[in-house]
Amino acid sequence: MSLGGVADPADSVFDLDYVSWKVRLVLVVAGFTFYLGVFVVCHQLSSALNATYRSLVAREKVFWNLAATRAVFGVQSTAAGLWALLLDPVLQADKALGQQNWCWFHITTATGFFFFENVLVHLSNVLFCTFDWFLATHHFFAFLGFLGSVVNLQAGHYLAMITLLLEMSTPFTCASWMLLKAGHSDSLLWRLNQWVMVHLFHCRMVLTYHMWWVCLGHWDLLARSLFLPHLALFVVGLALLTLIINPYWTHKKTHQLLNPTDWNFASRHADGQVPSKKVLKPQQDGCPAAMILPLDRGLQVIWHYLQSLPVRAKLVCALGMAGRKLAIFMLGSHDTDRPILVGLVLVIPDCVKKEREIWALFLLGVLWVYFTKLGHFQLCFPVKKEIVILL
Repeated sequence: MSLGGVADPADSVFDLDYVSWKVRLVLVVAGFTFYLGVFVVCHQLSSALNATYRSLVAREKVFWNLAATRAVFGVQSTAAGLWALLLDPVLQADKALGQQNWCWFHITTATGFFFFENVLVHLSNVLFCTFDWFLATHHFFAFLGFLGSVVNLQAGHYLAMITLLLEMSTPFTCASWMLLKAGHSDSLLWRLNQWVMVHLFHCRMVLTYHMWWVCLGHWDLLARSLFLPHLALFVVGLALLTLIINPYWTHKKTHQLLNPTDWNFASRHADGQVPSKKVLKPQQDGCPAAMILPLDRGLQVIWHYLQSLPVRAKLVCALGMAGRKLAIFMLGSHDTDRPILVGLVLVIPDCVKKEREIWALFLLGVLWVYFTKLGHFQLCFPVKKEIVILL
């Protein structure tokens, strides 16, 4: 990229024949491959170096790696968008039809990223039996919008680059979630990151108004240069972004600044607040303390606890069925004067296919009851989509 015709050695990187379908297709595939590589490298490095990552459940690990990948893409998009908004003379002179080779590079690689993101999100939805219409719609519009710019040689590049600039909040959003999972929500670093992120979400709202100004001011040229479905997709997507997505995300991130929560994995209460963890003080009658955790986090804690039990530990399991809910109560007792109590309420979703493991655990408990003659266990009351662990 250069200003006013000043030569820049970096320009040769973008000096390709973008009229060729082969060049554009290769760069789309290259974008997909590059960000898939970032995802895999993040998994390998996090597995080797990060204790927080190793403690996450599978779905959280996927989200962790995707967050890191999105952060890298956010840096690329922010740099490209700022250059188009503030520095590139060709795009500044013609916001409707202006094109630059370096823009072709970013549009094609961004298309590869959005395709990668859609594939990964939908695979994750299938594997973990989840689906977020809000997020899926956002990704769908982003991919189709940039795919339209790749296909159409007449489409201007300014609005596409400004759309990439909307990703300026992504690195801070990803850092916010990672710091939250690592237990740093009370740190100064997390709050500073959150402040910057909220500010950037407000900047996104201002940027969408600028996009409307450009769109309406150059409507005739846009209507002649864009295919009608592409133009309709852009207008509908921009309207959703302006009226729903940006205000909704800005509200959520501002609320998260004041009340640190994991919106992606915590279970929701009726009032819309999501407690990440709630610890109850022990009662005066000697009852153990209780820690209420989301279902996936609670399963992880129980699993690590069971792995840490010595061979001589005694387990008592009792199983109860109530509709579609499966409750398992466990008491772990070491051969000491003070037993260690663990109570578990497990809610099995319809999509979970691990009945053999559940029944194996139940049979193990029955055997321990028979051979050890232990007849006492601590009762836990079921909490919907949560686990109650008695400490």
